[in-house]
Amino acid sequence: MDRDDADGLSSHWDGLYAPFFAGIPFPFQLNAVDAAYLASQNIPVLPQTQYFDSYVLDIDGSVRKKTVRTLKAALGLEETQRFSKETLAFAKTGGFLDAPTCCG
Repeated sequence: MDRDDADGLSSHWDGLYAPFFAGIPFPFQLNAVDAAYLASQNIPVLPQTQYFDSYVLDIDGSVRKKTVRTLKAALGLEETQRFSKETLAFAKTGGFLDAPTCCG
């Protein structure tokens, strides 16, 4: 395993009902209330952009996103998932909450 792939915590927030090797089925969206609260607390939002995105908690308490290129490449996943305009528009409506029926 490449050093790039070590020392991180992978996060899988959703989407495992869809074909895995197609990558995450829809983009992460944060509702306005949660986004405002996190911003008021100076908490950064580090959204997942593909399966196996990884995060590191540093000794100073900060969190940073880490790239896991080797594992993603071995599985044939893009570094960052690309979405159609239609999927992005649908996600902005909050419709992703019903993703198993909307995104086939």
